[in-house]
Amino acid sequence: MAKYDYRGIIHCHSTYSDGTGDMEEIGKAANDAGLDFVMMTDHDQMKPVEQDQEITRKAMESFKVLVREYPESRYAADALAKVDICRGRLAQKELWVAAYYINQGNPAAARQRLEKVINEYPRTLVIPEALYRLGEVYSGDGRPEDSQRMFRQVADEYPYTEWGRRAAQRLQTATR
Repeated sequence: MAKYDYRGIIHCHSTYSDGTGDMEEIGKAANDAGLDFVMMTDHDQMKPVEQDQEITRKAMESFKVLVREYPESRYAADALAKVDICRGRLAQKELWVAAYYINQGNPAAARQRLEKVINEYPRTLVIPEALYRLGEVYSGDGRPEDSQRMFRQVADEYPYTEWGRRAAQRLQTATR
């Protein structure tokens, strides 16, 4: 390989930090210019779960585009990992909102958020807590069978977590 076999940009920011184009626009412009690569160096822009997660959603979609358009790229695996990180943050946000609703005495809204976490983010780290809290909401709603089912699922599938241990305690208390 000669010194000038590859041409590209080694430092580029998109609109996800302080740049002027999104990742798709930058990729197309680089391709149109005949460049072989672009190294995105955006800053970490994910906000705390208490704040709006639109940037996280946009980042996740951009990582999905990278994987879809360039599946053989050496960056595809890293992009997939970042999709999982974004999904985890979005799940955390939904769980945070559910906890807010629980604290405000609005179990119906909390239930919707918890069910959304379980259905839309099934392989994230917040699932044990979401299942446990849903069990508590069902218990408060007078749905003991559903509550026990949630607690049993958490205790059986996540016994090594705080939420699994709490669920096992709730089940023991209920059988006395």
